[in-house]
Amino acid sequence: MALMDCLGRNVSEHYCTWSEISCNEPGSVISIELDSNFGSGPYDLGNLDFSSFSNLARLIIRGWLLEGRIPKQIGMLSNLAHLSLRGNYLNGTLPVSLTNLTKLVVLDLYENNFTSTIPSQIGNLKNLLHLDLSQNQFSGLIPSSLGSMVNLTYLDLTLNNFIGSIPSSLELSNLQKLMVLNLADNDLGGSIPLNITNLKYLEHIDLSKNRMTGVVITLKGCPKLHYLDLSSNNFVGEALTYGDFLFNLWFLNQSENHLTTTVPTDPPNTALSNRLFHHLIIILPVIVGICFLLLGWVLLAHRSQGYKDQFELANFKTWRCVAFDIEIMTGTICV
Repeated sequence: MALMDCLGRNVSEHYCTWSEISCNEPGSVISIELDSNFGSGPYDLGNLDFSSFSNLARLIIRGWLLEGRIPKQIGMLSNLAHLSLRGNYLNGTLPVSLTNLTKLVVLDLYENNFTSTIPSQIGNLKNLLHLDLSQNQFSGLIPSSLGSMVNLTYLDLTLNNFIGSIPSSLELSNLQKLMVLNLADNDLGGSIPLNITNLKYLEHIDLSKNRMTGVVITLKGCPKLHYLDLSSNNFVGEALTYGDFLFNLWFLNQSENHLTTTVPTDPPNTALSNRLFHHLIIILPVIVGICFLLLGWVLLAHRSQGYKDQFELANFKTWRCVAFDIEIMTGTICV
């Protein structure tokens, strides 16, 4: 069944008028967005004629009952910047031609049935900001070429079958812009890379449900963390506390490890109170300063009003004196 047939459009209508399609001024398709189909399906991505979409920048087909493999012809979409095929039933391996789409900014293949390893050429996607390959059946090692994605801010490989350790390329300063790192529910071993502290923008780390070992105090060098889940591993040594992260942390889970202190050290409500107190210490002097400025302004205004009242009273007394003299001169006195 052809993918576009399910839209049920009148063939007399130009496709550029369809709500799912956007075109540029000359009439070339630049965006296809299909979301949450509940029709009969299944549909085959290979039925799209990729050669007809040379200017396509967005291809979003989410929850559309897609089956089969991603065709290698997808590499013909040289202007593609956003590719999302999440929530389908796609399977097989990722075609190497996918890594030719060097203008990609978003690659989202969440919740499909992809298998085998991720091609090492994925490192060619140096403009990528968002990479989500979670909830698939990828296996093997996490490719070290991910470290070439210097603009990456979001990396999610959760719920796959990856083995080995976090590659050394991810522990260096290559991924300086990375904010979210999700590697949970795999079969990863090894320790937390020491140089993970070079990733100064990290706010979210989830390494839960793996077989990782070693200490966790390495992460004290990531003070901007808001979310940290290290549960269900084999970590040892000293546990972390909310205070280790300048009270920026609002979620900490270190359960089901071999750590030496109570986990978590501070309950979440205590951590929140500490954060509020920390920010209050910074804000309170500013508030007090503003209050003093307002008080000074009120006093100055009141003082100015006092001078004005005295001046008016003096004028009033002078006027009364003048009026009295006039009344004496005329022989009349007003009481």
